[in-house]
This record gives sequence, structure tokens and C-alpha cells, in this order.
Amino acid sequence: MAKRRRLLQSEWGRALAQLMASSCDCKTQDALAKRSGVAQSTIGRILRGEVNPQTDTVAFLARALRMPRKTLAAVAEGEKAVEAGTAGAVEELPNSGVSQ
Repeated sequence: MAKRRRLLQSEWGRALAQLMASSCDCKTQDALAKRSGVAQSTIGRILRGEVNPQTDTVAFLARALRMPRKTLAAVAEGEKAVEAGTAGAVEELPNSGVSQ
């Protein structure tokens, strides 16, 4: 398995902001928090570049944005942006407790 380079914190914030802007129902931090189950304060810290999201957080955010987590990571790595909700099947999160 190839190693992924460690992303700068600002890359995650840029990617998340871009995907939120193109989302129909997750345009605000509050809306994304409610849909993903991730605390709004955590989303804000990611957007400000203060922290990188943990693996579980990436999975919850990707599911809320209706895309595979690999796609979310690819956008953060600077690959071609995709419109939220058009990236393919959403990965299942076992026992996530997050409903759509």
C-alpha cells in the first residue's frame, strides 16, 4: 500500500470549505455538524486549519457530504474537485449512529 503524504492542516480546511459550498444541504458548519454527527466546533477548527481531522471524522464528514472518504481525501490532496453528492456510492459506516 502506498503511503499518503501528510496533509497540511490548511488543505483540509480548503477542501472542506469547497465541498460545503457545493453541497445542497451542508452549506453551513451547523448543517454539516447535524448531518455528520461531528461537533460544530471541530468542523470550525478544521476549516480554520487548526487541526487535521481524524480518520473517523473524515468518514463521518464524507458520508454527510455523500461521497466516499477516499474522494474527500483526494480533494484535500488537491486533486480535481468534485461536486458533493456526485462522487459515487457512500461508504457504509458500521455502528456509526449517524442517520441521514
